[in-house]
Amino acid sequence: MTQKKEAGEREGGPVDFAVIYGNGAAMGFAPDQVDRMSFWQFRACIDGFNKANGAEEAIPPPTDAEFDALLEGRSLNGE
Repeated sequence: MTQKKEAGEREGGPVDFAVIYGNGAAMGFAPDQVDRMSFWQFRACIDGFNKANGAEEAIPPPTDAEFDALLEGRSLNGE
């Protein structure tokens, strides 16, 4: 009896295709579209997807004074 592998568990090979297909699906690609990509093309898609969805450097939260100014409808840059 064989057990079903969970996503992320390797089948013994160097590449976990379940993770690759899962990432492709999260970006809207069908498995056959992922199959037609080279690894560098797929990596470029991941980088672009992450950048477009806010995976860049985190923006620091406002200070208490900045937050209060926003709540009061005042400009933060003195205008």
